[in-house]
Amino acid sequence: MTVQTIINVFGSRSELLDTAFATLLQEIREQRLRAEPGDLKGAVGALLDHYEQFGDLVIRNLAERADPELIAVGRAGHRQWVQRQFETQIAQVDPTRRRSLTDELVCVCDVYTWALLRRDMGRSRPETEKTILSLVNAIVGAM
Repeated sequence: MTVQTIINVFGSRSELLDTAFATLLQEIREQRLRAEPGDLKGAVGALLDHYEQFGDLVIRNLAERADPELIAVGRAGHRQWVQRQFETQIAQVDPTRRRSLTDELVCVCDVYTWALLRRDMGRSRPETEKTILSLVNAIVGAM
């Protein structure tokens, strides 16, 4: 395929990149949302699948602050994911405590937690998943 064919199909290099980025974001959403809300083990498993595939790239982007808009979208999306995945548990809590519990779950499920366990501490994927699930269960159990 030639560059001209690609430009004819997508209109421009920018439109090609926009299409590729939109496709990637959709794949990420589907990957992270495959567990049903309330399924703690499934949610953590899907999250770890995502981090194993994209975690190092996300960490680099955060460190370089290369794309502040992408970082903001990622943070908002992560919080929405936490609210969706743990909505069953969060809904049972007094409304004044929900924000704090959501914050705790956002932190425990953050890419930095994954990187600390996997990269800095050298934990295996199963050990990392077990640790994060244990932390999630401790938070949810304290509700």
